[in-house]
Amino acid sequence: MTKLSNTISLILLLFLMLSCATQKSTFNIFKGNVESVEIQTYAFDELTNEKRFFSHYKYFFNEERRLIKANKYNTENGMLKGKRLYKYDKNGHQESEFYVLIDGILKGQTSTCKYDENGNFSEIYRYNPDSSLRNRIVLKYDEKGNQTEALNYTPDSILENKITIEYDKYGNQTQKKIYEYDKDGSFATRITEKYEYDRKGNRTAYYRYGRDVLEYKSFSKYNIRAYLKSQKVYLNGKELSYTEIYRYNKRGDKKIVQRYNKNGKLESTMTYEYEYDKHGNQIECRTFYNNKPFEFKKNSYAYKAGKK
Repeated sequence: MTKLSNTISLILLLFLMLSCATQKSTFNIFKGNVESVEIQTYAFDELTNEKRFFSHYKYFFNEERRLIKANKYNTENGMLKGKRLYKYDKNGHQESEFYVLIDGILKGQTSTCKYDENGNFSEIYRYNPDSSLRNRIVLKYDEKGNQTEALNYTPDSILENKITIEYDKYGNQTQKKIYEYDKDGSFATRITEKYEYDRKGNRTAYYRYGRDVLEYKSFSKYNIRAYLKSQKVYLNGKELSYTEIYRYNKRGDKKIVQRYNKNGKLESTMTYEYEYDKHGNQIECRTFYNNKPFEFKKNSYAYKAGKK
């Protein structure tokens, strides 16, 4: 197994674990009965200040407000570039996922899911365009329903990499370990992440180790609304690299992010300006970096008729 293929498989495993954490619940991040939302993002050139089309997506939801389709468009001509389709069973569990091109050719993967008796993801099968098995993910849980392990197998049922997670008595993740094969063929820990929390369950400390060597750590503080107030980051795990201070508007959206260097000197300021529709959803977000345009995001919503 090559190092590149191993790394790609590890990234896919992490992505699938994150997907599994969200697919069981309703995709309900918008206010009102949203039928679809189109998101267009523009970036500004740092030197010329020229605005360019960066990304273009549109998401569709069913009556239960679950994601059923995601379209990706070409930013140059607006043509449909690809789409993901999601299917659910009668209990709302995701059964499958497809990725297709505009001409109908299957590309990338098809995924099917299995569940245990408690409704948790137990296995995920990913297939190639020719319907051959690409890999299989097995997920395990503790008696409280917390996901404790994810194992990634090749089509030949050979363990390729895995992730283990530990929790405290309150259900907060305290440690995550990522294992893969080392150069000598041994199955070793590649990355270890550790977390600490305050009494309200806010994550106050994060540590990341590579091959048991501390590479990164950060310490966070929160305001009375449990929004991130400040964060100190140590990129090499030892020396302070920078500190960020966060401020929010009345709706709880980020308004200002200021970054200070290790000597306490202000290095940069990110400011955010928003516009909202009558439901309270963001329709525009303008981001400025040191008072210069940095990014512009436009959201267009379609609401189900006769429903709020």
